[in-house]
Order: sequence, then C-alpha cells, then structure tokens
Amino acid sequence: MQDHLCDFSSNLKVAVVRRKSSVLLVKTKLIYEICKVFYLNGYISGLRVFHNHIEIYLRYHSGLPVLKLSQVSKRSKRVFYNKKNLQFMLNHSNYLILSSKGPVLCTLGSKPIIGGEVLYKF
Repeated sequence: MQDHLCDFSSNLKVAVVRRKSSVLLVKTKLIYEICKVFYLNGYISGLRVFHNHIEIYLRYHSGLPVLKLSQVSKRSKRVFYNKKNLQFMLNHSNYLILSSKGPVLCTLGSKPIIGGEVLYKF
C-alpha cells in the first residue's frame, strides 16, 4: 500500500514542477478516495477514472500550483497521532489526510474525532 502512496506523491510533485496539466496515476481505493477529497475541496480541477488508472487534472492560480502536498507518513517511518496530537498538528497546517477506515480529511478549526496514520498535510 505504501509504495502506491509514495508513487502518488512523487508523480504529483514531478507533474507540478513540470507544469503539466494532468497526471496519470495507478488506481487504488485509497488513492481514489484521496483524489476525491482534493477534488471536492477545489485543489484539483477534475479527475477521470479508468480501469486501472486515474487521471488528475491539476489546478494552477497565477502560474502557481494550488496543491502543495507534503507526505508525512512514509514506508520507513509511519506517523500515527491520537486526537489530542492531531489538534496540535492542525495548528501547523491547513489540512491533514488521515488513514483510519479510509481517508479522513481534518481541517483547521474542526475538532478531530478519531486518530490515525497521518498520510499528507497541505
């Protein structure tokens, strides 16, 4: 599972640096749910689902990427937080994506109700 997430992060970062309009990613259930979170919150302009792949259409504002993604938990070092520590972490970033029974989006100002593995902050 973690290999797909690492590939997802690196492919997105390379596409943003090269100013690509879209990027093709391997489809897994978790990556699809994360992409839906990005789309529903306006960080990407769209996504298209194929049999084994997902195509994400990136969004730029004044030449700068809207999505600035940072991977927190990696295969070599998994990062888990309970709900008390999540509140502290949310003070240092706007959004967190957790993995506990599927991806959960935590936002600044909301009270986290569960803890879990912190996958991304942005």
